[in-house]
Parts: sequence; C-alpha cells; structure tokens
Amino acid sequence: MNLISPHNKNKKYNIMLKILFMIIQIITLSYLILILALFLFQNKMIFIPYQDFIATPSDFGLNFEDINFKTKDGTNLNGWFVPAENAEYTVLFCHGNAGNISHRLDTISLFNKLPLNFFIFDYRSYGKSGGSISEKGLYEDVAAAWRYLTETRKIDAKKIIIVGRSLGVALAAHAAEKYSPAGLILESAFSSLPDIAQEKMPVFPVRWMLRYKLSTMENLIKVKCPVLIIASPDDNIIPFSHSEKLFEKAAEPKTFIELSGDHDDCYFLCRAKYTTAITKFLETLF
Repeated sequence: MNLISPHNKNKKYNIMLKILFMIIQIITLSYLILILALFLFQNKMIFIPYQDFIATPSDFGLNFEDINFKTKDGTNLNGWFVPAENAEYTVLFCHGNAGNISHRLDTISLFNKLPLNFFIFDYRSYGKSGGSISEKGLYEDVAAAWRYLTETRKIDAKKIIIVGRSLGVALAAHAAEKYSPAGLILESAFSSLPDIAQEKMPVFPVRWMLRYKLSTMENLIKVKCPVLIIASPDDNIIPFSHSEKLFEKAAEPKTFIELSGDHDDCYFLCRAKYTTAITKFLETLF
C-alpha cells in the first residue's frame, strides 16, 4: 500500500527542481563572473613586468652601454647594448613576458661568448621603460629598437639577427617580416596568443575575450630570411607542438633544434647544444 500521497510526491519533486535550478544559476553566475574577471584582468595575467633590476652586465664582467631611446608615440624605453670582441653580427633580443632585461644576464653572457653584439631592451612598463602596455605599443617598441640599431648606431640590417623568446617570438617575427634582417631565431615559440590561451583554458571563450592577437604564425609565413626554431618537448608552459607547427609553415632556409628541460632552463641545461646550434646558424649566414 502506497503511503505517500501524490501531493507530497509533487511537492518533493518541485523542491528538487528548485534546488537544481538554484545550483545551475550559481554555476552560471560563477562562470560569467570568471569570464568577466579574465577579460578585465587579462593584462595582469599575460604581462608580469618588474621594475627593479637585480644586476647589470658589469656584474658578469661585461662592458655595456645603458641606452635610452624613444618610440614614435613618444614612449621612453631603456635597454643595454653589450658589445662583443670581433663580433660580426648583432642580436636584437625580444624577451619574455615576465621580469625585465636584468633577468636575462645569463643569456646576454652566453651570446657575448659566441661572439655576438647584444642589444636587449625593456618593453613599455617593464624595467626603466615608461608607458603602458598595448599590442600596438609592443610592436612600436620593437620598431624603435630596430631604428636605434640601424639609424643611431648605423648597423647594417643584414648584420642583425632578431631573437625572440617566449612572448617575444611574436614581436620578433613581426619585426623580421617587416625589416628583413640577416636571420630570425624563435625560442619556446607559440603560434598565437589566442591559440595557446584557448588550449590552457578550454572551458572559456578565450578567443572572443582576448584583446591581444600576437600571432607569430601570421608574420612568420611571410618572413624571407633564414629561420632557426629552438624548443623543448619538456616545456611546461608552451606546448612543443606550437614550435613544430611554426617550423612546418616557415619558408626555407629553416632549421629546427630540440632541447631538453623546461621553459626557462632548457637553454642552460643544454648549453653546448644550444650554442652549437646558433654557431651553425651563423655559419649559414656567412
């Protein structure tokens, strides 16, 4: 004999529906709040600038010039020019999204020994550089660095190698397509910011939310100079597949070098292989 009346059954059913509806509302609201937060604070998630310097090239026994120069939109930028004895080529280095030029002293020292002159600069809002970050502004920064080398220092464009690492690969590829340097080196590269962001956060409409495109692929396919792509399958930040896709689309002459180690350590864990790869790349430029 059924002791539960139809009325009580309906009442329980309605309560369950209300609870379920409330849960869906809370999840939906939380999701929308997260989307809004990601949209509003994406700059702080993508760019992590440090203003304080931890050291200078002189702490590594290197002579250097502290350089201040301006972009066309009037932003003051700061960088270091580190000359190398008997250097044939000059590197224009575009660093990653965190820190400032003082966090790249191991890299500066490594390139100095090759030997290569080395010009590294801080993007707007990084280190001693002024201004605020925007995608257009970042491209302006690289353009100003190129003009400093070619116009102020009178260095032949065919004696400049543009190197981009991590975030800097998009800026380096953009400059290489525009200015046709002697060569382009991309390290720990990504195809575009929306591509990698969508992979990292697949449950969010990241492609719609991002204000930054930073497409390495879009510019690399139009680059005419020799290209060297260096990556590690152990990279814990940027999937190795991005470098493989970029290499596939890059025009000849091109070279791919595989290192081991994570995103920040692979260049130093595989120092010999890394420097040999760059040395051989230089030989192809000769």
